[in-house]
Amino acid sequence: MSFVSNAAMTGFSTGIALQIITGVLKDAPGYKPEGHNKLYQLGNWLWHVGDWRLAAALTAVATSGVWAAALAVRRLEPVALLIARVTVSVAVALLAADVELVRDIAAIPSPRRPSPPPT
Repeated sequence: MSFVSNAAMTGFSTGIALQIITGVLKDAPGYKPEGHNKLYQLGNWLWHVGDWRLAAALTAVATSGVWAAALAVRRLEPVALLIARVTVSVAVALLAADVELVRDIAAIPSPRRPSPPPT
């Protein structure tokens, strides 16, 4: 790594951050940006703020807020993300918020029960 310039590392890190952010753009506010270029998608996403689903956007903001609050407590740092996910998931369930759930995205197979032994 000592042969790679600081400018190259900064550019690489910025590019990776942009890929991660644009990769979750449709999930956080419930709006899927159009376009194949990541910068175009980011602009499209911001331009269509009025098309965002409020419940989905608030859920994303709440999850980030609870995560940040849990990270602020040193003893909770290792489980901060778990705390955020469980807390917001419970709130979504109690409020019956109109957000996309795992069961809306994919089928969750039920565990198979072993066959009873032959008699």
